[in-house]
Amino acid sequence: MVALKKKNIALFGCQDSANIFNKALLGFNDSFIGDQAFDKDRIEPTLSNFSQWVQQGNQPELILLLSPMASYANDQIADLTWIIENYEALFAFVQTCAKGLTSNQMGGQIIFIQSVVGEIGHPEAINSSMLAGAINGLCKSLAKEVARYNISVNIIAVGECPELGLYVPTNDEYKKLFTATKLGESVSISQIAKAVNFLHESKMAVTGQVIRVDGGMVI
Repeated sequence: MVALKKKNIALFGCQDSANIFNKALLGFNDSFIGDQAFDKDRIEPTLSNFSQWVQQGNQPELILLLSPMASYANDQIADLTWIIENYEALFAFVQTCAKGLTSNQMGGQIIFIQSVVGEIGHPEAINSSMLAGAINGLCKSLAKEVARYNISVNIIAVGECPELGLYVPTNDEYKKLFTATKLGESVSISQIAKAVNFLHESKMAVTGQVIRVDGGMVI
């Protein structure tokens, strides 16, 4: 188990992924957990609660955004409504979080955690691939925009991680194609935490990058 070497973390994600990530890592002291951030009825309350948390004197150093994944049953047919709604929600969180980081005048970090399907595409994860690809562009643009405030922005692209509900193809033909260069077994949350710590310790030396934690799925 690897606890993140940071305090004042703000974590946004779907209920299951946020709770699992929080419980697995521990060390989330004095932090904000938005565990239903992408539910339609929870977006505005989550943003409001985060703003109040900052106004209470909390100074976020690290923003973790766990990108939503479409359910497997609904991910094989393009659903533009799902993609647009989740991207808009994510963008709203980014805007609010960036203000929170700039308010402390000390800079900080924004890290997106998402599936590696944004890098390689995925015939069984159309919506998740499209959303992840859009986030890749958002990360690079945002990194250039907020660098002047001493804020870095990066992506951790994760391979198969059952703990977070990230999967590889189930079809045997696709599985051979997408896992041909894979090392070892599934990615664990503790391995993701090590990547987060790497970015934290690198501070402003790394920004606008996609760090793959996928066991060699993308080479």
